[in-house]
Amino acid sequence: MGAQKDAVKTFSDVQSIRAKEVAEAYKVFQGIQQQMQHMQQKYQELQQYREDYTRQINQMGAEGSALARMRNRIDFIHQLDMALSQLGQQIAQIAKQRGEAEQHWICAKQGEKSVEKLIERTIAEMKSQEEASEQKEIDEFAQQQWYSTGKHASEI
Repeated sequence: MGAQKDAVKTFSDVQSIRAKEVAEAYKVFQGIQQQMQHMQQKYQELQQYREDYTRQINQMGAEGSALARMRNRIDFIHQLDMALSQLGQQIAQIAKQRGEAEQHWICAKQGEKSVEKLIERTIAEMKSQEEASEQKEIDEFAQQQWYSTGKHASEI
């Protein structure tokens, strides 16, 4: 019985460590998730900015604006395209990191749940053994009472 109590204590210590791992993994996952959302928002803002400049070029062409002004806008749109491309690559990388962090978090949670189940089984086994031991003591006591009252002699 003492060994099982020690095992429960050890499992509880392991569970505590696992809970900390889960919390840390979730914290990392959340940080990456926020970073990804920030990058996606920035990407959308750059796209909107590009669309605005493209409209301006179309409007300038319709108005017959100077070619130099239009060329400046086109060069700027090209720079926006490069920035969008780089940001898109960064988003893809952060999405991969987010997926890995999420997987690590999920594995940590599964490990924590496994330890919890192990503790529950050990406690249930300890309880079952205690009940069996108590029942054995009750049976032995009843048998002693039966023999001590001498009823067994009259039944024989």
